[in-house]
Amino acid sequence: MRTRGVSTEQAAANEDETEVNKTDLERHDSKSKRGFKSREKSNEKSSKLEKLKKIISPKLILEKTQSAGGAKSTAGKHTSIQHNCDRCDIPNSNLLGCEFCDLWLCNSCENLNKNDLALLTASTNQTHWYCHECEPQVKYILAQSKAGIVEVAKSVAHSLQSIKKDQTQAKKSLDSVSTKVNHLQGLYENVIQKVETFSDSLKEINLGKGSVEKSLKEVTQLSKSFSAVVQNSENKIYP
Repeated sequence: MRTRGVSTEQAAANEDETEVNKTDLERHDSKSKRGFKSREKSNEKSSKLEKLKKIISPKLILEKTQSAGGAKSTAGKHTSIQHNCDRCDIPNSNLLGCEFCDLWLCNSCENLNKNDLALLTASTNQTHWYCHECEPQVKYILAQSKAGIVEVAKSVAHSLQSIKKDQTQAKKSLDSVSTKVNHLQGLYENVIQKVETFSDSLKEINLGKGSVEKSLKEVTQLSKSFSAVVQNSENKIYP
């Protein structure tokens, strides 16, 4: 008799297949959770950096996808289309986009009068606008950036002054070396002259009979004089 039941072997095979599918699903769920946590941490780390980038290099054209109809709007440009304010959730045809928080806000939430609103809506896309909640943060970041630029400028100026000072000192050192060389040349010539004078004096000494004592005194005196010249020269060379 044929039945629509499942044999023992088929049942075992189906059970094994079910276990494999269950294991695959658990692995997929585990990877998905890890991927979500990793993306979440990455987003937290890059949030401040992204905000700083917006201040340093703001977007030239602001666009935000609205939930109603999936239409795209630019701050204060689509007067014929109404979108909900991100803060009060009331439809408005003149929303202003904050470059820092990316929220689109109405003039009521921002306490803007008609003149201010007209000025902003008539401005170009190069105009950078920040809501009243983000403005303090923007000012703080700008102040920090300005302070950093000032410090860099001071550091560069100090480095340039140091280079200029080193160049001046090097020039002075070269001038000093040149002066010392010239001075040594003069001392050398003076010593040579003294030696020649000493030699001439020796020739003039009378070594005749009866004048030996006098001659020895003259030689001793010339020797002391020459030693004094040499010592004086050494003191000037090596002060």
